[in-house]
Amino acid sequence: MKKVILLSGLLTVLFAFTAIAGTPFSASTRQPVIAFIDFEIAGQEFIEARNLMEEYQADAEYYTSLLKPLEDEIVKLQSAGEDQNSPTFNLKVNEYKLQNEKYTTQLKNKYTEKFEQTNQKLLDLAAEYAKIKNIDVLLTSKVSVYIADDYDLTTDFITYANSKAQF
Repeated sequence: MKKVILLSGLLTVLFAFTAIAGTPFSASTRQPVIAFIDFEIAGQEFIEARNLMEEYQADAEYYTSLLKPLEDEIVKLQSAGEDQNSPTFNLKVNEYKLQNEKYTTQLKNKYTEKFEQTNQKLLDLAAEYAKIKNIDVLLTSKVSVYIADDYDLTTDFITYANSKAQF
C-alpha cells in the first residue's frame, strides 16, 4: 500500500512540475503576440518575386515563339490532308515534342532554384519582421484555419519586405 501511495504522490509531483516547467518562463507570464501573413499575397506583391516572374514569363514566351514554326508546319501538314500516322507527320510532331521538352527543362533548370531562393528570402524577412515587431507566433494560411482580420499584417509586411528587396 505504501508503494501505491508513494508512486501516486511521485506522479502528482512529477505532473505538477511538468505543467509548470513545460513552458518557458516568459511564455507563462504574458500573453503571446500572434499575427498572420498571407504568403500567397505577399509572394505576389514582393518586388523580387514579381521581377523574377516577369523574367520567367518573358523567357517562356521566347521559347514559345521558337516552337511556333514547328506548330505552323504541323497545322500545314494537317490542312494539306497529311495522314496523322504518316512518317512525315510523326517526325514533325516528335520534333515539336522534343523541342518543347528541351525548352521546358531549360526553364526549370534556370528558374527552380531562383524561385526557391526568393521564397526563402521572403520567409527569412518574415522571421526578421516578427522579431522587429515583437511577434511571438507568426501564422500562415497553411497552418491556420481562421485568422481574424485584426491579426493580418500582410500589407505591412509587404511594405517591409519590399523595402529590403534588391534589384
